[in-house]
Amino acid sequence: MSSPTSESAPVQAPTRSGRSFRTRLAAYLSLFGIVLGAPALFVTVSAPWSELDDLIGEANVVVAAANDRLPLTVRAKLNQVTLARLAEDPAPPDAVSLGRGLALLVQEGQCLDDTALSERLNAYPDAENFDVPAVSAACRAWVSWFEARADGPGELLAFHQADAALASALRTAGRVDLVAGDVYLTLDVPGQPFFERNLAYVATAARWWERPPAPGHAFDLVEVDGEFWRDSYRPERGGSPGFAHNPTHAPLLPRFETDEWGTWFSAWYAPEPTDGHYNTVTVDINAAAVTAMMSRAAFEVVLSLCIGLLLIAVAAGELARWVSQPVAALQNGAQAVIRLDFNHTVPALGDNEFVTLIHTFNQMIRGLRERGNLFQALEKVLSKELAAAAANEGLVLGGQVVPATVLFTDFAGFSTITRGVPATEVVSALNAYFYELVPLIKEHGGFPDKYIGDAIVAIFGAPVRTPDHAERAVRCALAMQRRLRTVNATRRAAGKIVFEMRVGINTGDVMVGAIGCDEKLEFTSIGETTTVANRMESICRIGHVMVAESTWAAIPPERSVSMPHNGPSSLKIKGYDEPVSAVEVYADTLSIERGPSEAGSGDPYRYGQLPTGPAPTR
Repeated sequence: MSSPTSESAPVQAPTRSGRSFRTRLAAYLSLFGIVLGAPALFVTVSAPWSELDDLIGEANVVVAAANDRLPLTVRAKLNQVTLARLAEDPAPPDAVSLGRGLALLVQEGQCLDDTALSERLNAYPDAENFDVPAVSAACRAWVSWFEARADGPGELLAFHQADAALASALRTAGRVDLVAGDVYLTLDVPGQPFFERNLAYVATAARWWERPPAPGHAFDLVEVDGEFWRDSYRPERGGSPGFAHNPTHAPLLPRFETDEWGTWFSAWYAPEPTDGHYNTVTVDINAAAVTAMMSRAAFEVVLSLCIGLLLIAVAAGELARWVSQPVAALQNGAQAVIRLDFNHTVPALGDNEFVTLIHTFNQMIRGLRERGNLFQALEKVLSKELAAAAANEGLVLGGQVVPATVLFTDFAGFSTITRGVPATEVVSALNAYFYELVPLIKEHGGFPDKYIGDAIVAIFGAPVRTPDHAERAVRCALAMQRRLRTVNATRRAAGKIVFEMRVGINTGDVMVGAIGCDEKLEFTSIGETTTVANRMESICRIGHVMVAESTWAAIPPERSVSMPHNGPSSLKIKGYDEPVSAVEVYADTLSIERGPSEAGSGDPYRYGQLPTGPAPTR
């Protein structure tokens, strides 16, 4: 018979009146979306980032042009001068005058006396804090310094070339509408103490009346929180030579530098190092336009969010007036379900979709009540897994005769092996074996009927009907024997008790049903089919499967060919006058007999190979 289910009569859903909840919600959400203007907001937010990307692209053009005009020979001479100045004094007190003095020598081609220098400065009203005598003296000191060096003329020429290259790059920045403050060359030498926290200025595009740094002037990365600069091109710090710039998300907004000249953003190019020296060509970009756009975008976003939140608050208040009562009723219904109170009924409230929802919720509660009643009955005779399957597919109950397959297992020599072994150890061993074997029965669609000491009885085809119950039972038996090989190998290596198993299978009409009383019911099978399965087990080879001819005939020939067996044979079994036809199916080619394989080994079985091996013929 099918599973006991009760079908409730269909209930007519109440008719709605007035505007639906969905219509009202759609109207408010549409109004909110239109006012908020999500597409426009996205454009507003992304505009500063697009502008920043454009600035970076233009800056890369500038530094690439400068790098191309600074060959390795020029950079090598510039680095020589920078390192020499660092060796003399890494922090000279007159660094500003030294920078202006060298720039004056390079850009003017000569040193000017104090009078000429003052007259020249009159043309540059932006020249501030200019110490004319100090700059004039510094220029002459540079002339003497280069004259004293072996390659002084060549090094001075390299500064002329660097000034031309960097000044040209600065003009390129102007042509691409990039507001650049300076283009300059720096030096980084791993392993030297000065460069642990600094880069050294080498050359710059700044004019001599401004404040160009002298070669070797320190750019303190730690002070300006600029370690990302070195990280971008030093492989040992995770970088690689190439184009780079200030982090654009640090952690969320770009990392700009702010000083007395404004807000700046740097981009640079670091070619492959020469002799361990890293030179970077850097351009400082005025980021005022980007920061202004970000401020404006932030204001617009905040304003839009405030308007949106106000609209949401108004909409939420209006919607709460329509929704609060039905939601509260549904919440009470949900709490009732949590308490397993399936007799609760949610009252119908409102004039919109909530009426339909409440109606559906009440139908769900009735369904849960009926399902709960069904499972209370099924769990008395089935495991939870089979109860779930039975609820969907139906089952056989009440003492019916059905076609099914019965599987018997038994451990060979169990009583002899366990004689003298503590009961706790025996129970532990059985539990370990059953833990491995019983799940295989369920995996193959069988029902673990009962344990009889060390034996397992399983039914295939009842209480849940499966048309291929014979094949399922045989394949399950083979899987159990093969699983036992693995389990025994592990237990034998651990010095634990091992058991080898016989399996018998028979197919036929079986009387199945619930036996017991209201307090305890047990689903089981009785009859001749079950008895023959028991007899099949008793005459089976240890470690293999004895299948009655009735079971073998129920398996399609094309499916049984893959099972190694010895063909049908007539066997005399206890309690039957006539021989019974059976097929012995082999799990493998192993031959197992009672008795230890070696004297004193402690293993209760002898292992070998079957004489001829199983022949897969029908």
